[in-house]
Amino acid sequence: MARRAAGGGAAPRGGMARTRDGRSRGAATLGGRDRRHRPVATISLARDRCVDAARGRADLAGAGPGRLRSRPGMARGTARLLSAIGVGVDLVEVSRVAAIIADKGARVFQRLLTRDERAYCESRPDPATHVAVRLAAKEAVYKALQGSAAARGIGWREIEITRAPDGRPDVRLSGTAAARARELGVGRVLLSLSHTHQAAVAVVVLERV
Repeated sequence: MARRAAGGGAAPRGGMARTRDGRSRGAATLGGRDRRHRPVATISLARDRCVDAARGRADLAGAGPGRLRSRPGMARGTARLLSAIGVGVDLVEVSRVAAIIADKGARVFQRLLTRDERAYCESRPDPATHVAVRLAAKEAVYKALQGSAAARGIGWREIEITRAPDGRPDVRLSGTAAARARELGVGRVLLSLSHTHQAAVAVVVLERV
């Protein structure tokens, strides 16, 4: 199924939603970018090893056993290596989303958001911010899943942004998106979200576990 953007326009293969809001062709993107813009962030997945010369532990350039420095959520001394098989990042301007909602109404996003996503956003005092966060997250997941012709058929609503019981953002995949994740051997989708009044950003790491 072709990916469609708000207002009925087709999203480009890079995954950016476009709308028809009277602007010049190629300028009206939900992320407020055109094709000339470069990526805004680079994700480093480097892992450091602790160096203990007295005990002869090797650093990252050497051989032999070593321990990873303790990370939040990791047992102390556990050598748990991250196996990243896909990374995605996306930025969406909140003001652009707010302008679209003011001009066309929230229904313009019904092709992009699931029923639960729409209900959550509409229940918030600032729906544009929460819509922007979810669009950024969907784009970041889509970018992380790219790499085959199958990924280009992923629909917006096949990537659903949910909330875990403890409040953390989570991702639920279905249809082509789920099939692509299985093809890549994805064991877990790590999602980080942040926003200000101006912009929403999402970073996704696909992990093989």
